[in-house]
Amino acid sequence: MEELIVVSGTKPLGVSCPIRVLTEIQFKSISVNKTPQGLAGVIRLPEGWNSDMLPENPGDLILLLENIQDPGNVGTLMRTAAAFGFSGMILSDQCVDPFSPKSAQAAAGTMMSIWIRRTSSYMQLIKTLMSRKYDFIAMDMKGDQNIWELKRSEKLILALGNEGSGLSPDVMKLSTQQVRIHIDNRKAESLNVAVCGGIGMHHLALKK
Repeated sequence: MEELIVVSGTKPLGVSCPIRVLTEIQFKSISVNKTPQGLAGVIRLPEGWNSDMLPENPGDLILLLENIQDPGNVGTLMRTAAAFGFSGMILSDQCVDPFSPKSAQAAAGTMMSIWIRRTSSYMQLIKTLMSRKYDFIAMDMKGDQNIWELKRSEKLILALGNEGSGLSPDVMKLSTQQVRIHIDNRKAESLNVAVCGGIGMHHLALKK
């Protein structure tokens, strides 16, 4: 963290970075929230987040987001990925900016806990990982396998698609498994993509 900004009287203990103290009025003038909590961080964006190169050690569990448009969904999925032990997140270039204010708010401080790549070359990154023995699992409403029956490999990529159209045919064709979450279609047509991702990541984390 480059700097911590606080409202007078809320200074936390044990913080090693520089701290700037503002009045409540000053703090509200720089916050995007109507009711800010009194703490804000100035953070340098991680290197390589918008490149088409994978980290040297990508980890075993990776999340792919294709063309997701809602910043709240992206931030929530980022937070969930960090909570369930995923190492990184690949986003297509048509995804919303993962560091936009609404994404950052939904991520709730976890955006520096996993590596991020947002690139038009996301398909090539998937192919590179698959060449390294990663299983590629696509979540789809019409998937031929119930997620509870899924037998996962040690290393995997979990893919989630656009809120309206889902995953592209190219991603579906490349995937090694297509899984669905069973729901009561008489009461609900579908689940929110962040909810689907949370269920999928939790299930896969438990199977590790």
